[in-house]
Amino acid sequence: MVTVSVYRPPGTVTSTFTDQLSDLFEQLLLLDIQFVVLGDFNVPGVTAGQLDHRVTDVLAVHSLHQHVSIPTRGDPVSGSILDLIVSLDDQPSGHFVSDVAVQSVCFSDHRLVTCCLGVPPTQPVTTTYSYRPLRKIDTVAFGHDILCTTPRSRTPINLPSCLTLKSNAY
Repeated sequence: MVTVSVYRPPGTVTSTFTDQLSDLFEQLLLLDIQFVVLGDFNVPGVTAGQLDHRVTDVLAVHSLHQHVSIPTRGDPVSGSILDLIVSLDDQPSGHFVSDVAVQSVCFSDHRLVTCCLGVPPTQPVTTTYSYRPLRKIDTVAFGHDILCTTPRSRTPINLPSCLTLKSNAY
């Protein structure tokens, strides 16, 4: 699943923005995986509780569903829907995005938007490592084993005369 977070500063909705939004949706649709695009789009419509018609046109062209239906800023009845959750809701159950809720919070002029995503949990991957306790190696026996091992190459190995084996000091 891909999650995209969008923030667009307040202001007039431009064709540049709607073109970029359309390009984003086209790229996500090409991935052929589940996705959700959410965030503060700041695209209020002319009427309270509506989105700018150019944005709803982009959503319609790509067969996308906008899940937030309650104003997220201003009065709950006459306010604006600025914060969106957008997905291609074609799950077999039809509930990729569910339980959308909008609630007031004391730390923002926007309301908090929450939802549940119908993504099955994945099992964590467990990796087990085993290692030799190197501090407990008998270095004399290890050195002896190395010297007594037949080399795999036919070229003789000449050890420097300064090479000595030390006993395990640990």
